[in-house]
Amino acid sequence: MKSLQLSLVSLKSSACYLSFIQRSLSAVTVSIIALLGMGLPLMMPSLPVLADDDDRRSAHPKACERDYVLPNGSLDPHRGHFSLAINQRQVTLPEVIARVSIMAKRPDGYLNERFIGDFRYKMNQRAKFIRGVNPGDRVIVRLFTTQQQLIGYSAFELLPDNAAVHLVLSSNPLQTRVVRTVYGFDANEDGVIDTNRTSYSYFTQVTGANWQTSQVTFLKQVQAVNVSMFQIAGLPNVSPISACSCSFSRGRFALLDRTLLVFSPGLAPALVSLPGQTVQVITVSDRTLSIYEVSRQVVTYQQVGFTTGTMTELIGVVSGDDDDDGRRRRRRNCNQGIGNGPEGCDPGNSRPRGGSNDEGGRRPGRNR
Repeated sequence: MKSLQLSLVSLKSSACYLSFIQRSLSAVTVSIIALLGMGLPLMMPSLPVLADDDDRRSAHPKACERDYVLPNGSLDPHRGHFSLAINQRQVTLPEVIARVSIMAKRPDGYLNERFIGDFRYKMNQRAKFIRGVNPGDRVIVRLFTTQQQLIGYSAFELLPDNAAVHLVLSSNPLQTRVVRTVYGFDANEDGVIDTNRTSYSYFTQVTGANWQTSQVTFLKQVQAVNVSMFQIAGLPNVSPISACSCSFSRGRFALLDRTLLVFSPGLAPALVSLPGQTVQVITVSDRTLSIYEVSRQVVTYQQVGFTTGTMTELIGVVSGDDDDDGRRRRRRNCNQGIGNGPEGCDPGNSRPRGGSNDEGGRRPGRNR
């Protein structure tokens, strides 16, 4: 009888505890509904973002981790800004011309390429680009000799903070036409990649005898070139295996292990002509750090440098994975080259996120 009484007490205690849990959950639910009803943000604990199996097995396991996002969600005044350096370990080209253009990120894709300028660099020199740029925008660089020979191509994605970008050429760039792109965060803007944050390093190679029909491949791994030629003091150690940002290695706009057209008839005139033919080449100062406002440059060359329309899926793919990681097949008829609005690719459907520095009536040279 005493045992039965104890069991009943235990059941009553359990029932009370369950009732307490139910009341507590109900109170939490009511609180959440009340907060949402007032339009207040619901703060939830953040969960760590893990790299997938491919990232863990790669030579660069942090390539797809979200060090990319500012932890406090604030807007850095230097977001999207970058310095661009052209390097050679053993200088065989005293000067090089870098054609710089931008594809602004939009919710449904990218604005097509817009010309920033042709810049004459002395080797191992850098210049800084500010304003009119945002995290996620893609910058494209085509490299020429001063004799107008195409020797390289690169593209990189802008970061939430200032970035240091280095394009490293081999000691025989006319033969290899391989470029190592290495970049990462540069919080103090000294042109040196921060060692305690994620950085990216990958290779591209241009092929084709005719520069107008040339192609570029974003190499997954370098095999035929000695990568030690691309090791520069102060830069992360070189690896033959490329490590790209997530959007370059997966998804609709992935570039890694793909071959694309370097030029297209649909691009703006300043983008498809040889340096010096359409616009004057700008000489980067060798005495002080040259600083260029991207918004001002884009507006200056608007008549000859705008490629209209929006790119809503990767186009100009000559070869490479064509099934978008098994999710969706790409259209082969959109053969217009990177940065173009091809037939059927939704040209002109631009929905700027908060406007841009070269649209919506903003004046050149003003910050956001």
